[in-house]
Amino acid sequence: MRLSLVVATVVVAGPFAHAAHAQPSARRVQQVADSFLVDLHQRGLFNGAVVLGRGADEIYARGFGPANVALNVPFTPDTPADGGSIAKTLTAASVLMLEREGRLRLDDRVQQYVAEYPHRDTRIRHLLTHSAGLPEKEYDFFESLVPTDRVRTTALLLGVLRAHNVVPDFPPGTRFQYSSLGFDVAALLVERVTGQSWETFLRARVFAPLGFEHTFLRPPRLADWRGPRTLSYRRSGDSLALHDVFDNEGFYGGSNLYFSARDLHRWSRSFYTKPVLDARTLARGYRADSLHDPRTRFGGRSALNLLSWYYEPNARQYHYPGALQGFWGSVYRDEARGHSVVYLSNNSMPQWLRPLLSRALIAILDGRSPEPVAAPRYAKLPESLSRGAGRYRVDRVGMVDVTVRDGRAFIRIERGIEYPAFSVGDGQLYVPGLDVWIGFSPDAAVAESPFRQLTWSSIFVVGNGVRQP
Repeated sequence: MRLSLVVATVVVAGPFAHAAHAQPSARRVQQVADSFLVDLHQRGLFNGAVVLGRGADEIYARGFGPANVALNVPFTPDTPADGGSIAKTLTAASVLMLEREGRLRLDDRVQQYVAEYPHRDTRIRHLLTHSAGLPEKEYDFFESLVPTDRVRTTALLLGVLRAHNVVPDFPPGTRFQYSSLGFDVAALLVERVTGQSWETFLRARVFAPLGFEHTFLRPPRLADWRGPRTLSYRRSGDSLALHDVFDNEGFYGGSNLYFSARDLHRWSRSFYTKPVLDARTLARGYRADSLHDPRTRFGGRSALNLLSWYYEPNARQYHYPGALQGFWGSVYRDEARGHSVVYLSNNSMPQWLRPLLSRALIAILDGRSPEPVAAPRYAKLPESLSRGAGRYRVDRVGMVDVTVRDGRAFIRIERGIEYPAFSVGDGQLYVPGLDVWIGFSPDAAVAESPFRQLTWSSIFVVGNGVRQP
């Protein structure tokens, strides 16, 4: 998704159950990380770059495999690759910068700054909280409405919505629906407020202050690319088959920034070493109840804060992933311990590996043994999805309701927001907004009876769920 589980019989301790031991030396981290990642690469499971940091220091950085097979370009920690939705964390930070400077308010109408925005009642807050009600199919919605050879800018897409009188999928602020387009609009809004292009603004306010060296906004037309381009692939047998990004994409804010792993590490560690946001703005952006506001109406606690980071409620750990075609990236930091874990991949990593790899790298940095890397077994989805509906008590999560309506699954943690879930293959549901993968154990399923066990896998928690009566 532009956007973007291991069956076990015991609770698997999450990465934040830290043992009372000294942190491993940098040399030890390097040795264990190398052993772990070389094995993954040789098994065809990982291609890309990893950077691990402690405090202001980078203690591990290495690339694996090709960035461009045809040109024999290696993937290194300085290789720029599509960061997918990780761009949203920069967009949210930019909007909050302008709010702090008094140049906008989150409760202002979007139309106040972007006249062509089609929905009068949408507030800036709704763009950042995925509650604007923009088309759920996102960019696919415009496939038959915009010629394929035309550059699709955010302004153009908004014009199409106005021309076709497209109403919101729901009253803005009443539901959660993950939206990259909403963040594209937020970036356009920043341009209108500042009078600067998006890339010019980011270079002045983020890239230059933090020393980014290999981050840029991709050109809309792939033919205009200068120099070798990092390509994305999917594994086909023992080789990599091209799984390229899309042409004529002139929108940005929700995606389409290219980062190196090293630059993303600079972004991650900046929050506790050299923040581009002042302390008051950081506190506002990190607020746990960012969506529990009468003006948003749908209430409940969100797993995303206003700065667009998933967070662990009981600690100072933050994470955000990004995906596009074969690209997958992940940025994680533990501000209390000064740890940062970043990786970028271009080989269409399997879904089950994505949270596991992050947890493994966190464990290595903490001095713990990573989990074994093996594909889990789940019941077949979506054909049997209705059998998963019900309430489950999930280890370290609490009560989780799985609802199925019109062939779609929706997930709600007790006292939380309802999130749509999507089938992503391997028998899994991915839940954007929670950044969790859910699978149902086939071992407890007999004929058409309901599933009795659910497995929950995220960066922060791995746990089993047992159906409640």
